[in-house]
Amino acid sequence: MQLKNFGTMLDISKAMNRLTFIGFLFMTALSVILGLCVYRLIDHKTTVVVPAHINKHFTVSYETVDQSYILQMARFILSLQLNVTPSNVVDNHNLILSYVSSNQYHSLLEILKEDENAIISSKISSVFYPQGTAVVDMNHLAIRISGVLKKWVGERELEPKKATYEIDFSYKNGTLLVQSINELQESHNG
Repeated sequence: MQLKNFGTMLDISKAMNRLTFIGFLFMTALSVILGLCVYRLIDHKTTVVVPAHINKHFTVSYETVDQSYILQMARFILSLQLNVTPSNVVDNHNLILSYVSSNQYHSLLEILKEDENAIISSKISSVFYPQGTAVVDMNHLAIRISGVLKKWVGERELEPKKATYEIDFSYKNGTLLVQSINELQESHNG
């Protein structure tokens, strides 16, 4: 009787060992498959790029962008920075910051915060009208856009002024990021 119970227990133990071994093999295979999936996801990243205002076709690859995309993004960034009122300046500047590279974020944040404070405290509104042809430097991913900047302080309109802005971009891993936004001073010869 004891020998019969021992044989039954041995059979049950062997069955449990087989089930444990099969479970181990299944979990090992599953771990390998999941590891391969994670490796593939890391190695094959997809970036979806949509500028706020699309008015022309453009080409974007993982390594480079075309002139049309840089122009459209520059106009979008400038409209956010220069077409402002005390009620929308904070939102506009926060949106600009979402396009700024991480290594330039804090320096541009300080500049934009100073602008925000001046615009809100002095009740300044402005609008920028691009004119002429923008100059795009594809080697340095820089663009110069000229136009007329109109400002109001309260309800008093200031004299419109011609202004030229340069935006420097970087492009890495399929993402176009702002490096700097500068107003260029016109040189007066003579």
